[in-house]
Amino acid sequence: MKHHLDIYNNQPMNFEMILARYVKFANANSSIQSVQRPVIMKAFEHLQNLELISPINSGGSKLQKEYQLFKLVATPRQIVDAVKLSSGLPTEVVQWANSSLV
Repeated sequence: MKHHLDIYNNQPMNFEMILARYVKFANANSSIQSVQRPVIMKAFEHLQNLELISPINSGGSKLQKEYQLFKLVATPRQIVDAVKLSSGLPTEVVQWANSSLV
């Protein structure tokens, strides 16, 4: 999501956009183990439950959840700092957070 903000100048994002960026990153880094779509969706929902991302529109929308727009509440700098301070994160998460734009 940090990469999305950098590329699209803080524009809202949805699950499909983030999934596409992850797949591109995983394919570009052969050492990264690919994760199944349902697992990524669960992680995306977890970020929403933690209020790290918040929906743009109100609950009245009938969009499929994959296409609902969200904004990232944390700043890219906060993400980088949190990754640096967190121990026990999977290597893939650290690599993705610290990678250049893909």
